[in-house]
Amino acid sequence: MAILQALERKRVAVRILNLGMDTQTLTGKLMLTALGGVAQFEREMMLERQRKASPKRSRPANTSVENQSLQSDASMFWGLRLRAALR
Repeated sequence: MAILQALERKRVAVRILNLGMDTQTLTGKLMLTALGGVAQFEREMMLERQRKASPKRSRPANTSVENQSLQSDASMFWGLRLRAALR
């Protein structure tokens, strides 16, 4: 939002073509503010979940660091595949 405020001070408007949003219009400003609020909410929720999970995290004795990274890569891959399939 700071970048957009700096651009506004210089009288520059932002048009997001694939969303049809223009910051010169009141509707465009409203949509941009709403999207920014949702993005901030998601970010804070993610950080809260990470804070709650971090004390519980401990590596099982029989799991190596390399094995954990392979597991996280695989879960990320399948998560992306699932998101793509749901679209």
